[in-house]
Amino acid sequence: MSSIHCKARSTYCALALPLLIGLSGCEDPLKNPQELREPRVLGVRVRTLGDQASLEPGQDATFDLLLADSAGPVQAQVAFKLCTAASSVRGVPYCEGTAFAQGRVDLAQGPVVAQLPDSFPSDANLTLLGVACLAGEPRLGEAPLDWSCPGREPPLRFSFEAWPSSAEFTNQNPDLSQLRVQIGGTELPLDERQATPSCGTEAPEVFAGETHAVEIELGEAARERGNESANEPDEALQLSHFSTLGLFERQYSFVTAEQRPRVTLEWQAPAMPEAVKQYLVVRDGRGGVTWVSWSFCAR
Repeated sequence: MSSIHCKARSTYCALALPLLIGLSGCEDPLKNPQELREPRVLGVRVRTLGDQASLEPGQDATFDLLLADSAGPVQAQVAFKLCTAASSVRGVPYCEGTAFAQGRVDLAQGPVVAQLPDSFPSDANLTLLGVACLAGEPRLGEAPLDWSCPGREPPLRFSFEAWPSSAEFTNQNPDLSQLRVQIGGTELPLDERQATPSCGTEAPEVFAGETHAVEIELGEAARERGNESANEPDEALQLSHFSTLGLFERQYSFVTAEQRPRVTLEWQAPAMPEAVKQYLVVRDGRGGVTWVSWSFCAR
């Protein structure tokens, strides 16, 4: 994922373009990216002390990865490296110099954890580069096309730019503790864990074969407020929508600094009764990322 930069770290950025998810090459123009037809990396998030998204020298940084497919969450083996991000007019991230952390992780055992160096440039972002494999051992070569899995397994390539803290800049991940979601007037509880959806007796239900309004109330806690005395606006947010079944009318929604943190969009339910899981990934354009999911039965 690439971050959108501001001229000054203290400036609250407006989100001008969708952030890059994955580095898998050209997308199939006949596919809707909001549909989860095959395994994908939907998001990467960094956490330091106090859920801070900006990085401090000498700290441990925890990088969470959200992987999912048409059945729900998936686990994988991940090869990664963390380094200073180099500028690239090609849009493909790469390292400036030698990586200061690298390794392999089984996500079923825990997230990627990297020890940050005692010092790094405060005016350059750090980039996490990686590849995930569901079955085999991943290989992370020097060039993105060399990030591969054994045999014919398609590699799940990803990148994430993290912002360093400074005297003028710190950032938290978006807080979704006030989030409320309604589909077709039915309020849905958020998943407590990344479980596979089902149509069990306690599953919330919406009508199959119909188009439903999806109302997402983020709550004011979702974004950091701007400094009025410094004429800084509130954070702008980008929302990415994904569904294991059915079709959202779009993949992205945006909340500008002037807007109430709320979005509405339509979702076309599958024609036949099916268990459905949906994901929401929220980015603030300054390195902060958070996601949630909810499950229900289209019946």
